[in-house]
Amino acid sequence: MSVEGTAQVFGTEQWLEFAGRLHPLLLHLPIGLLAAAFLLEAVSAFRASAAVPRRLVIVGLALSAAIAASSGWLLGREADYAGELVDEHRLLGIAVAVVATLVALLDLFGRSEWSSVARRVALVACAGLTVIAGHHGGELTHGARFLSEKAPPVLAVLLGGPPREPAATDGSAASLLAASDGEFEGSTAARADATLVLGALERRCFECHGESKSKGDLRLDLLDGLLSVVSPGAPLGSTIYQRVTLPRDDEDAMPPTGAPLAEAEIAALARWIERGATEIDVEAELSTNRALAAAAESTVADVALASGARIAALVIDLGAPAAERRLEVDWGGTGVTPDAANLAALAPIAERVVELRLAGLDLAGEGLAGLGELPALDRAHLERSSAGDAEVATLAARAPRLRYLNLHSTRVTSLALPAIEGLERLEQLVLFDTALTPADVAELTAERQDLQVSFDGGLPSAPLADRPVRRVLAADASTGRIALLREVAIGHAELLWEHPIRDLHDIQWLGATTGEHGRVLFQDSWTHLLEVDTATDEVLWQYDAAASGEGPVEVHAFRRLEDGTTMVAESGRGRVVFVDAAGEIVDKFPLTLDGHSVHSDTRLVRPTPTGTFLVAHERDGVVREYDRTGQVVWEYDVPLFDREPAPGHGPEAHGDQVFCALRLADGDTLISTGNGSSLLRVRPSGSLRWHLGQDDVYGVRLAWTTALQELSGGNLLVGNCHAGPGQPQAVELTPAGELVWEFEDHELFGDALSNLVVVEAAP
Repeated sequence: MSVEGTAQVFGTEQWLEFAGRLHPLLLHLPIGLLAAAFLLEAVSAFRASAAVPRRLVIVGLALSAAIAASSGWLLGREADYAGELVDEHRLLGIAVAVVATLVALLDLFGRSEWSSVARRVALVACAGLTVIAGHHGGELTHGARFLSEKAPPVLAVLLGGPPREPAATDGSAASLLAASDGEFEGSTAARADATLVLGALERRCFECHGESKSKGDLRLDLLDGLLSVVSPGAPLGSTIYQRVTLPRDDEDAMPPTGAPLAEAEIAALARWIERGATEIDVEAELSTNRALAAAAESTVADVALASGARIAALVIDLGAPAAERRLEVDWGGTGVTPDAANLAALAPIAERVVELRLAGLDLAGEGLAGLGELPALDRAHLERSSAGDAEVATLAARAPRLRYLNLHSTRVTSLALPAIEGLERLEQLVLFDTALTPADVAELTAERQDLQVSFDGGLPSAPLADRPVRRVLAADASTGRIALLREVAIGHAELLWEHPIRDLHDIQWLGATTGEHGRVLFQDSWTHLLEVDTATDEVLWQYDAAASGEGPVEVHAFRRLEDGTTMVAESGRGRVVFVDAAGEIVDKFPLTLDGHSVHSDTRLVRPTPTGTFLVAHERDGVVREYDRTGQVVWEYDVPLFDREPAPGHGPEAHGDQVFCALRLADGDTLISTGNGSSLLRVRPSGSLRWHLGQDDVYGVRLAWTTALQELSGGNLLVGNCHAGPGQPQAVELTPAGELVWEFEDHELFGDALSNLVVVEAAP
């Protein structure tokens, strides 16, 4: 096409739209010049020769601020941007440009001491306005809680958001919901679903389809907008339902980044639509919800401050009204040993506390004497604490609805049995490494056949035969838990350690420390990695990929290498970096990508014995082997085996969203195909040695095949995610693909257990 032809099609309005789209690029120039102006202002106070470069910088600041404000004003005209926040941001941009111009005029024409003082005051004002305008811009781009949700608790409140709360483990999500008397007490089922749907939309959708931004001219915070993407009575025909149930790598999936809607929220959306999408006053409901949420969050913040504990809502409840979210209270790692006053401070939220964590704490002295009534408490962790018989009696009296009690490595004796027997709802009791005897446990379980007791002095189920005891490290983001287990009987495991997580796709056992315990490298969010000693819960190392601010990033793979550095694959940035013990990047190489997705550029990455790295590119459906320079030295395109792709996560899905590739001892490469529901063993030449299909393991149906491990005897461990009830969450196979052992624990983990490692004893 000729230049003349382009000019005829590309008119003034299109040029203005293009200029507006330059705003994210242009706005950084005045920020840099503002910093330089401050520096030169300070230097010129002592050296007159600095006045000339200062003047040039200030003039440049005024010009660039005017250009950036103009482009921002043009960008604000687009349909995606509307509302009070946009208007405020545009006015602030103009104010920055005006004040910057005033600074330049005072510098160019001012001759008195007064003008110098005025210039400096105006420069400070310009900086203040720039900070506020920048914060507004961040809210427009990333949502109102983008900064506050990662800020320290006190600063988060000042920034206008709720205190930052770590993800909470919710035990078995299904069992906790079943244990509650009603998901939203005092509400009809229809009302509860509508409330849950609104909460989910506000949490995950309004930042792009709300008052401050309305992408595609869609406002989900208005009834007309919401109903425009709903076909009453037909969930499958409703655009909103279609979008939130698409696979995460689909370019039309909503929300486009971050975690998807929870399964409970999607189910509520389907029911709400099925019932006819009952019309509700969306704006009034949201106004009421926000007022209640602010009050509830303020209460939680006050209690956290008074108690010294970390308080977080269960992951499964994040879409529910803030005042109805069930809470976890945890003093671990806070540096606070709760006294009577700390415990009593829980009173304002007592009816919402369902999990209490006192693991590893010294409760000597006052013990739990200050603990008030906790009528909804479902799970209590006292493992590795100084708790004894008196503390168990106090807890049993205050929390009669306990279903899970962990007394691992405590001072309890047979004197605690009457209090434990009084807990009529108790289903699981951990007594490993205590003074209790087999006779004590036999007495306890004589009348309670339904009570599962984890105990090292006598086993309630069939013992292991002629095979070794396995320790298992497993993680499931859907239940917010990573846990270390010790298998002590067929189908029965002791819980040795657990830690709350939010998002996770990789784990690594780094070696033993004390007894059954050791160091574990894992992640508790898409960007934050940490190394923890399971014996003490001490954090030994951590790294946050988001801290560098180099653009959107998610981490789905990492490995501690023999040289002590940690390999981290950064999806979104398209690279692999190597981080030292101080958390600094010391090396990196780029990845080759056919497509691009922050969430699915990569899944697991595994080093090979020759120093290369096998990268599972989920979006591309390809395994690539890289050397340390980023050169691709081997590649394998995962086939679909003559089947059409099918959406979903369970056994019905099909695709090539590869999850892991592992170089075996004999040189072959083992590949888990993700939603291909199969295993591939590929020769170095690239030819297929064997293909283990979805139903090729007797008695097992493979679904989303995930993590891989080659055990010391040559057997293969394979993660089996989203397989559904009655199916193992991981299997151990012979090199020929025959079943040896299977792992299933739907009490601790849900159907999204993505990572599992068998911890083998040192030679």
